[in-house]
Amino acid sequence: MDKTDKMQDGVAELKKIAKEQPPRRKSLLTPKERSVVFGVFYAILMALLTLSMDFIPVPEKDSSLLIMMVVLYTIMITVSIFIEWQLKLRFQIHRTLFYCVGQGTLLIAIIVLIVIGLNDPTKQYETSRELSYAMAFSFTEIILLLYHLVRKVIFVIKKAGEERAASARKKR
Repeated sequence: MDKTDKMQDGVAELKKIAKEQPPRRKSLLTPKERSVVFGVFYAILMALLTLSMDFIPVPEKDSSLLIMMVVLYTIMITVSIFIEWQLKLRFQIHRTLFYCVGQGTLLIAIIVLIVIGLNDPTKQYETSRELSYAMAFSFTEIILLLYHLVRKVIFVIKKAGEERAASARKKR
């Protein structure tokens, strides 16, 4: 009898499991994985925006070139803010991981371009195209890094001000 009771319990449990709704499929990627994937796409987008300067003819005056570069980097930072805002709302990405992967990918691209440029035997004394691209990516990397550092400092100052205001309210 003991064996049939166990069997009946097993059958009842199987019927119960069969009646339940199947678990919903989770998303394809976790938020951390999405952050990494979007970070790589972010780096590619920033690299393409940097390479877009190659299509603009070099102006005669240095001041015009500086203005063009300021406009380009302003566009990059604006695009960066917009992308982060959209991805944060829709995909719940991890902001720090997203930017670290993007910056790291650009850094790897710089290193690869430098190695390719230095190993090119045909151009011993001329600047190769790869080295000029590496320098352009370096400027992009520095500008984006400065943007993130300034942004972080502003958020820390803002948070400290809010904490001071909250502690002042508690003292009253």
